[in-house]
Amino acid sequence: MASRSSGARRRLRPVGFLGACLTLGALACSRKDAPRAAADTAKSRPEVLAAAALATRASRPVPFRVPAESEIKDTIVLAAVRRGRAILSNTRDSLPAHVGNKLRCVSCHMGDGQQANKMPFIGVYARFPQYRPRSATVEIIEDRINDCFERSMNGKGLPRDGRPMRDIVAYLAFLSYGIPVGAQVEGQGLRAWSRSWVIRRVDARCSRPPACSVTVPTARGARLTRLSPSSVRHSGAPSRSTSARGWHA
Repeated sequence: MASRSSGARRRLRPVGFLGACLTLGALACSRKDAPRAAADTAKSRPEVLAAAALATRASRPVPFRVPAESEIKDTIVLAAVRRGRAILSNTRDSLPAHVGNKLRCVSCHMGDGQQANKMPFIGVYARFPQYRPRSATVEIIEDRINDCFERSMNGKGLPRDGRPMRDIVAYLAFLSYGIPVGAQVEGQGLRAWSRSWVIRRVDARCSRPPACSVTVPTARGARLTRLSPSSVRHSGAPSRSTSARGWHA
């Protein structure tokens, strides 16, 4: 009986050794997979995604592209986009209680905000929220819209939950279709303009009177400015326009 039991133990030893090998191999594989799983989890963390968005913002500008209305598949959203475009084109007529002068949104953002180098709305929605030094806070797109109503158009801000605000935001969001979050866009802001261009424009408009009102591009859009040929020639007129933060940054 003793020899029979010792033989059984000898036959079990190889099986036990093989099982130990398989167990150690499984543990080694699981340890190799653990860093890979941790890396995949790290890539999905909010701070990593935010860093990727900032990296996109720092990269070269994306091409200027005006989306087509056919890209909007929802008819209700399409209606809102069209209403928003109509408000920006006919701001005073659409919202007389919120506009205190004769300006419209397209007075600065020409061509319904769809023309390059003329303060376009292309990609603006994708660059919000953003920090603005004037308010010293992080603003959302609704803040920037009301800033234009209150400052540029000398009026009153829109209720954030009202349909006009929602329609304007819908139109701006549509014009950012396909634009990466935080990305700069070719043609945003104003085209560079020279001091000689201003002199020629003033000469053409102010040849007889000592001074007159001339519309010139500025960092905040087209502005009616009182100038004369001599004042432009002998003053330190800026040589380039700069991109204003908010719509263009």
